[in-house]
Amino acid sequence: MLNETFAAEATAAFNKTPAQGPYTLAMSNSAIWVPLPNISITYTTITDAIRLLANASSPSALHLPPAYDGDESLIAGYRAQLLALADLYANPRSPSLESAFATGNSVAAVLLHPLSRGTARLNLTHPFEPPVLDYRSASNPIDMAVHLAHTRYLRRMMHTDTLKGLGAFEDGPGEALQTDEELVAWIRQNTVQSYMHPCCTAAMLPRDKGGVVGPDLRVHGAKGLRVVDMSVLPVLPAAHLSWTAYAVGEKAADIIIRQWSKGKDSD
Repeated sequence: MLNETFAAEATAAFNKTPAQGPYTLAMSNSAIWVPLPNISITYTTITDAIRLLANASSPSALHLPPAYDGDESLIAGYRAQLLALADLYANPRSPSLESAFATGNSVAAVLLHPLSRGTARLNLTHPFEPPVLDYRSASNPIDMAVHLAHTRYLRRMMHTDTLKGLGAFEDGPGEALQTDEELVAWIRQNTVQSYMHPCCTAAMLPRDKGGVVGPDLRVHGAKGLRVVDMSVLPVLPAAHLSWTAYAVGEKAADIIIRQWSKGKDSD
């Protein structure tokens, strides 16, 4: 940013036809992925709360949408996901936060492993229209605890001498907001429902845990039908879904080729 030679070269490249260089990046050109143990020294409070929630005796304590009511398989699958997510949050090599930023732009706090669950339903009145989505973002209060940890971490980062030397300043939440309650209210007001990472509506899980497809990507109980897209992920990964989609596609192609070569894919 402060290197005049670099700025001049970047400007010259942008003015070419077609435009080239770093100024052609419409969104962010830098990002960090940070694990929760590196974000908060009290991260075990969050992981312990997740494990406690997973073992709650009453399904009503899980903060799930009404569609889960009475469906033991969906509830069992969610409990299994909670235990897996607790391990991810405790893992110092598994990011919980993605923060992308660009020159002259603000940082964003992306929650990579939300616990809240919503629904994606067909529009029964107009079935060819987009599905009816109920995100239910932050319906699980533990998500807000993680959001709060992420926000305080980015606030500390913005106040480092390095970033302040580059002209960084805090525009929001703003210095006037300091308490947990004030910051949580600000986060709820400014949260974006989805950050281009839609997934997980046809999860690869056993049928008795609410799964839709198995490891071979076949839909449970259906012949000749596979799902090969980001809906098969049980939980959101700590990665961009574009390259994850390529990996799933490559794996699906390998599975199909192997089974066809053995004559086992005719059904």
